[in-house]
Amino acid sequence: MPKVKNAAASTFPMPTASTTPTSSPLSDNRLLRRPEVEELVGLKTSALYANMKAGLFPRPVKIGKRGVAWRSADIAAFLQNGAAAE
Repeated sequence: MPKVKNAAASTFPMPTASTTPTSSPLSDNRLLRRPEVEELVGLKTSALYANMKAGLFPRPVKIGKRGVAWRSADIAAFLQNGAAAE
């Protein structure tokens, strides 16, 4: 039986140092889940939602039936305006 070359191995290159992102989570346009947002802004869940209710923190977007995430650009703008907890 002849050997068949693995097409997937030659079609999809492995990530290298030049293609692996090394930037901060806020420098690209992506969605951030709550634990990552908490770490970035220094607020816990209750404080995030209290600030959203007061209009001081950006609201998340729905990403599923029960899931939400924040746009990295919204979090970056929040941090840039100096509104993060001290």
